[in-house]
Amino acid sequence: MADLGTLPDSPRDLGWSLRVAIHAMDFFAMKGTFDPKCVGKSASEGGLSPLMVSNFLDHLSSLHGETVWDDTRHVIRLIGKMATEGWLEYQGNPINTPLMGNAYWASGFHATTAQSTGVLYLSSLLGPELIIRSYGPSAIPITGKNKLGDVAVGTGFALDERHILTNAHVVEGMDLDEEFETSAVPHLGWSDRDVELSGRGSVKPWHVRVVDVRASDDGEAPDVAVIEIEPGPEGHGLIAPHGAVFRDPEWADRVLTFGYPPVPTSKTAALVVHHGEVVNPAVPTFHGPAFLYSAVTRPGNSGGPIVASDGRIVGIVAHDVRDEGRTDEAPYYRAIPANVVLGELKNLGLGHLATVEDWKY
Repeated sequence: MADLGTLPDSPRDLGWSLRVAIHAMDFFAMKGTFDPKCVGKSASEGGLSPLMVSNFLDHLSSLHGETVWDDTRHVIRLIGKMATEGWLEYQGNPINTPLMGNAYWASGFHATTAQSTGVLYLSSLLGPELIIRSYGPSAIPITGKNKLGDVAVGTGFALDERHILTNAHVVEGMDLDEEFETSAVPHLGWSDRDVELSGRGSVKPWHVRVVDVRASDDGEAPDVAVIEIEPGPEGHGLIAPHGAVFRDPEWADRVLTFGYPPVPTSKTAALVVHHGEVVNPAVPTFHGPAFLYSAVTRPGNSGGPIVASDGRIVGIVAHDVRDEGRTDEAPYYRAIPANVVLGELKNLGLGHLATVEDWKY
């Protein structure tokens, strides 16, 4: 039997999809608009070469020094999806050859200035896997002992190589371990507009040392804290996703939560990702401004990032809200919205660690 990886219909991984999408945006943009009325005319007559799928496959082959025709079906599907979702504009089929003769034009770069340092602007095209591979390595289990001496865990998010964002109640409610173990999710390498996965499945976590904790001593302050770290014995800092930006939640948002709720029988803290929706983007509470979402949240999720389907962070997990007199009702899952998180980071003198989405190109 042929190896699965050699079969034309075998799945292509996220790294492949990212590279093809980025190359497609570049290729169909750099040649200029294809005008069907100009087919057959020379350049001096105002003609333009039709930019077809077949031309793009030749282009990919020239980049990699080998044929990519085994990827034809996958390239066609991805380009079709890009056209359906507005990343490419269909310009006709000048040679009347189904699919391979389809010509496209990329109307522009779809990353805002805030997101332009990474690939998260492609989240709406490539879906949850891109978000998970981008944010998963940045979600850190915050471990220690609670006041009873039992093992406790919360969740944090790497803002850069040395700072972890989390809830104040997470760091105030436990004696933190001197070292944290990082995530086991493979991360995306990003260099010169090319993308690679660091591995498939899981990677070996490393350790980082706790240096300092910053949280307001004002009892009315938002439930936000920052842990400063330094590289541990392996010599590596944290991994923060390129192009990660904050914006406030909206009614229509579908979201993913990242966290480390204790999993029975598991040997180590395991990252859990839940899908859900924003069910109310702005709810005034006795704990301060909040929003509600539907993704299941358990103890241990506190402080974890909440990421919308466009790849932007809309808040962090907070205490859930329940009627203490009723044990038969599910709680409301509450979060601290991005603007509150950003405001508290500024109060802590760390506003420079977060980027706000301003929608500028």
